[in-house]
Amino acid sequence: AQIALALDLRRDSAAGRLVRRSAHAGQQPSNELAALVKKLCVGAVPQPSGRINNRGQLVLTIDIAALTLDLVERLKRRPDVEYAQPSQIVKPYPGASP
Repeated sequence: AQIALALDLRRDSAAGRLVRRSAHAGQQPSNELAALVKKLCVGAVPQPSGRINNRGQLVLTIDIAALTLDLVERLKRRPDVEYAQPSQIVKPYPGASP
């Protein structure tokens, strides 16, 4: 399962200009866009993917199951945590588009 976040970037920012330029050129995805996502999401594990939607917004997509499992593993390594496991992993409905 995934969750998506749509971002309206400031028009006067370098990120906003890059997204607008990519949207107008029809570039999906590009190395520049991947670098922008990495810069915006520093420290995020797993790293979100990025695309530009038909409204010209940067959409960040995060794999919830991978995020949950990563967090569980991080918590298990803490000396103050005795037990950690996910209580539920959400999976996409069969046939659903990613």
